[in-house]
Amino acid sequence: SLVQEICIGLRPKFAKETPEIYANLANQCMNADASKRPSANNIIKVLYMLTDDYCINFFKKADLNIKKLEPESSKNDDAITSYRTYKLIHSNLTKPMNSTDIPEFNLDDYKSRISQKSCVLFDESEII
Repeated sequence: SLVQEICIGLRPKFAKETPEIYANLANQCMNADASKRPSANNIIKVLYMLTDDYCINFFKKADLNIKKLEPESSKNDDAITSYRTYKLIHSNLTKPMNSTDIPEFNLDDYKSRISQKSCVLFDESEII
């Protein structure tokens, strides 16, 4: 199951054309250490940034390129997943783990690429 796969460190693979800002945010959200996941406020800021015309065009271009590509998977993927799932079922899980190191997401790295209108601060009361 997906839950079991996540617990043993498996994470979805992103297409090569996936915008880096999106992939980094998604990877941070899947961090096994909950304290390293972004806050809801930070997620909203990033998602709002992605509504900028530059970002929308970037995603549209990526979507076109992704459609041209065939899925990249090897015949061994299913065997590896089956083995890991078997190991999971027959062992005690003590804690979730990450399959790879996730780069720290820094909003400042992306601010220069977007227009000023995209940077909006939200009060926590507006989010919840």
